[in-house]
Amino acid sequence: MPSEKNYLVTFLSTGSAGEMYANTICVHDHDLSAGRSVQNVVDEVDTWLTTAYRGLLQTNATLNALRCFHIPAVYGDDSDVVTKLKGVAGTLAAGDGKMGREITLTLTLRSSHTTRRSQGRLSLPSPENSATLDSAGKWAAGVSYWINAATFGDALLAGRDIGLAGVDGHLSTRIYSRSDHKEGDSDPTYDVTSYLRQPRPRWLRRRVSIP
Repeated sequence: MPSEKNYLVTFLSTGSAGEMYANTICVHDHDLSAGRSVQNVVDEVDTWLTTAYRGLLQTNATLNALRCFHIPAVYGDDSDVVTKLKGVAGTLAAGDGKMGREITLTLTLRSSHTTRRSQGRLSLPSPENSATLDSAGKWAAGVSYWINAATFGDALLAGRDIGLAGVDGHLSTRIYSRSDHKEGDSDPTYDVTSYLRQPRPRWLRRRVSIP
């Protein structure tokens, strides 16, 4: 019988100075084979999204691992977790060192609902490159970082068919609401229908610390 499950998948990376980035997305698995494990899911997400995500990491940064967590029916059970080690470099050109690593591009994820709980955002790794900003202090439209953010966003929207023509199911991106889950909602997720690259940089204070 087909099964429907949701997962949180985190891309764990280390920047050039040892700063750590963690970007988490919610993935819905419409499993027609009804036999997919957490390991199977993280392997498929790796094939689906890793290349696009590496385009947001500088060549002197490292994608360390993908961590996949099955969201349980009842909030609080965090035992079903698999980590897939990667240890691969980013593919975005290294920055010029004239931009703080705390400056990030915000990728806003939207659903067809209008509540705050049904919207999400990702603070992408910093390019650490002053050339990625235009004269008005916004993200420059023609640079690789801005373009690669759209490539990643497009991949999130496209999802991934598993098996020939999706015969084994489909993975799609969703927005997970922890509040809905805690309140007992049977499905605390929302389908992602669009994304927006916010044109103004965001200062992410928690990236100041370096281990």
